[in-house]
Amino acid sequence: MVGPVSNGRTETYTVYVDFLDEDGPVVDTGSERVRLRAGGTERVEVEPGAPGVASRVEDCRLDRVV
Repeated sequence: MVGPVSNGRTETYTVYVDFLDEDGPVVDTGSERVRLRAGGTERVEVEPGAPGVASRVEDCRLDRVV
């Protein structure tokens, strides 16, 4: 979940996610843009960037939101 925006405006954020294999190393990354109003939250679904990687992904972690 991304949120909240505190300045009373609508802001655009980019959510970056690392995708991990069963041993823990990052096998791919992905990102998704989201617009939020002040006080808002939104669930963001981020897909791996490379085709065919999803079958190797065991976990994911939030890298950053900018």
